[in-house]
Amino acid sequence: MSVVGVLCMDLVAILINFIEDGAERRLVLCCVYLPYDFEGLPPSMEMEELVRYCENENLHLIVRCDSNAH
Repeated sequence: MSVVGVLCMDLVAILINFIEDGAERRLVLCCVYLPYDFEGLPPSMEMEELVRYCENENLHLIVRCDSNAH
């Protein structure tokens, strides 16, 4: 198993490579904070880029989000 990570101010993501039933699998785990006082509308640019990357690379994505909705 190998793990690669990305970190920015409000987003942390890791790409996990592992073997399951003899096949290589890849999975992205992400934790994102979307503050209520952000000037733009959610999701953040970083979150959009991560989703696009996962779609382009055919990766499963699991997101844990703190959205501070009011």
